[in-house]
Amino acid sequence: MRELAGATIVFDLDGTLVDTAPDLLRVLSEILAAEGIPAPDAERARLMVGQGARALIDRAARAAGVIYPDARLSELTEAFVETYALDIARESRPFPGVEATLDALSEAGAV
Repeated sequence: MRELAGATIVFDLDGTLVDTAPDLLRVLSEILAAEGIPAPDAERARLMVGQGARALIDRAARAAGVIYPDARLSELTEAFVETYALDIARESRPFPGVEATLDALSEAGAV
């Protein structure tokens, strides 16, 4: 018997099933380096992730004592998105156990 037959299960991919932080932080470091701003260490930067690229850039810049005007923050956000899109999954990996869990859900009938 497939106890989940026909069930539809929806997950958020980014940050839930796949650890995308390494790629986000790689691009953040590139953007900040071009501005002459040191990137926060990975542990601290992970805490800054959430609410999009603009918020990430703003938080990291503020942590370094830099406050960008809205227009410049918009430009940096656009550059971030373009750079990220070119190599979105170089370092991203599924979190431990995700693949086995998805397989088990599928075997139980979920779609």
